Amino acid sequence: VVFDLKVAADLDTVVTVNVPADAKVVLAGHETSGQGPVRVFRTSKLKTGAEWSNYTIRVSVERNGETVSREQRLTLKAGDTPSLTFDFDAPQVASR
Repeated sequence: VVFDLKVAADLDTVVTVNVPADAKVVLAGHETSGQGPVRVFRTSKLKTGAEWSNYTIRVSVERNGETVSREQRLTLKAGDTPSLTFDFDAPQVASR
């Protein structure tokens, strides 16, 4: 029996972000260059069993001459395939 250890080390982690087509997306502090309403980000840098805690996804759009931003944080584990949606049309509820 032969095991290919490289396959386990190259596990893809894929984050799908649904945003307004004109949005700017920043992943873990790095601005991305993608366009359109669905952005897919893939990495094989997370090895099996590893995770990135407090992985921050920040999305900004311009609405009525102002920049509006939303942010979500998650723990991203190797092999995860989360899909996040940033809806700028839904009313925001203020909280204390």
